[in-house]
Amino acid sequence: MDKMNINGFSLEEIYALYTIVVGYERGKLKSFKNETEMLNEYGVLNEVKQIIKSVYCQEKKKEELIGIDEMKLNSEFYFTSRPSKMMGFLYHLRNSIAHAKIKKDGDEVYILDCESGKKSQYTAKGRFAYEIIEKMSNIMIQIKNETN
Repeated sequence: MDKMNINGFSLEEIYALYTIVVGYERGKLKSFKNETEMLNEYGVLNEVKQIIKSVYCQEKKKEELIGIDEMKLNSEFYFTSRPSKMMGFLYHLRNSIAHAKIKKDGDEVYILDCESGKKSQYTAKGRFAYEIIEKMSNIMIQIKNETN
């Protein structure tokens, strides 16, 4: 395995991915029942709402995700039911990183998330610019620092 590049990510970019997972976990973001609770605890997440406006986000059923080719998406992110677009984006982004279902090609990032234990039962598919990862990383670093 190329130690300078994993799934298209450089070592510096892998650090950015890791900070997203760490911020998500330390901030216990999965435990929030709704977006309002999340934003009351971490106001910096309002920035996430602004960032994801550049990506077309839509809720889909698992059956609908099967027919979506993530390689053909263009600034799109589809995911199964979550309380809000922001919560869905964060949840599935975290999962795709933690389960190594994310890859980078040029300036584009491809995201997959699957139901636990079912490789072909997708719960999210997406493709968007890597700069979104960088912005998310900076936000999650702030959350991590608030929880120390």
